[in-house]
Amino acid sequence: GALNPQLIQQVRTQLAPLGGIQKVTLIGREGSGARTVHTFVVKFEKGKLKAILATNAEGFLTDFLLQPYP
Repeated sequence: GALNPQLIQQVRTQLAPLGGIQKVTLIGREGSGARTVHTFVVKFEKGKLKAILATNAEGFLTDFLLQPYP
């Protein structure tokens, strides 16, 4: 689905219990050209998540995923 204001608000509400973002660290980058996947650890006040972002050749965001981080 498209990134829209309702989706952004839903994600914001779901992440609120983790508190503010403290640090974002790039831990991996794979691919090139047509698709590049960037993996980050996002440290919040009360936990961590892994953020996976994919971009196309023009640098536009094509995928975004948040997962628990051990």
